[in-house]
Amino acid sequence: MPAAAAGGRRRAWAQTVGTSSYRCSVITRETAAEPAPAGSRPLDEIDFVVMMEKGNTDTSAELVTVFNDRDLAIDISTSRSDRSGRTQAIGNYMGIYNDDEIEKQPLVISVPAEYGAFRHKGWNEGVKASSKKPNSCEVARGTRVIAKYETL
Repeated sequence: MPAAAAGGRRRAWAQTVGTSSYRCSVITRETAAEPAPAGSRPLDEIDFVVMMEKGNTDTSAELVTVFNDRDLAIDISTSRSDRSGRTQAIGNYMGIYNDDEIEKQPLVISVPAEYGAFRHKGWNEGVKASSKKPNSCEVARGTRVIAKYETL
């Protein structure tokens, strides 16, 4: 790649360095800072290489994802196991289901009525609340579900 394509800077191409050699300060989810260790080198640019594989894809699968609008560590449970054998998660959930199974028998997703100072108030638009269980919804196809919470 010419220097102009790289923003006018020259790049060193023949060197691959592991990310552990470059350790900058990190802000975690809890916003606690971790100082860079002595002897670490400053990081000014990272190049990512993304590779994809070509192959057969299972077209009879439905992806169901569950999040919440406050990024809370809520317990999420489903009425049956996904292909990985999971029925529960904390904070967010991603599961793959067989499309014929989920269409014939909708999946029931449940969240807690309250979590800390928050109360469950419903679901994102297009997601049907379940009459089978409080604080739950039903999905019959792959979809993105967002549990909405409000302050108590």
